Amino acid sequence: MTEWKEGSAMWLKCKNVFANTWEELKRAADVNLDDKVTIDEWLNFMENTCKQIKAKTMDTPSWYRAWLDVFFDVIDSLGNADGWIECEEFVSFFRVHKIPDEVSRKCFNEITFDGRIAMDRDYFNLVILQYSISNDMNSPGNIHARMLLLLDEQL
Repeated sequence: MTEWKEGSAMWLKCKNVFANTWEELKRAADVNLDDKVTIDEWLNFMENTCKQIKAKTMDTPSWYRAWLDVFFDVIDSLGNADGWIECEEFVSFFRVHKIPDEVSRKCFNEITFDGRIAMDRDYFNLVILQYSISNDMNSPGNIHARMLLLLDEQL
């Protein structure tokens, strides 16, 4: 998906973030210490993480912030890697995941209020956090969630 070469700075960053995320996941979620994380363990871990984020007023664990940074960098790298996710970068990323272009484009436009809010790293992180913790179905994060569920008739 990206053009990061093995051994490049971004490739190494990605590798380290995913390794650290896995170690944190195992440490916090693998309750029976079998070096595997079941779906139930994963769900409990994510529920606890979301509760922690809400309780600490959007203070995210370091492993999650690092993961969000890599996620942003992957999407931004599909265009000009300028520190902003533009509509076509967003659409390109979700095209790989079989989300129809018109659905992801509509989602991006709703999330950014038709481009009035720039999708920089901070706003992207907010959207993803809302996806994880918001109960408001009109929040930008839940617009993103509806897209992932292909409920485009609700977009």
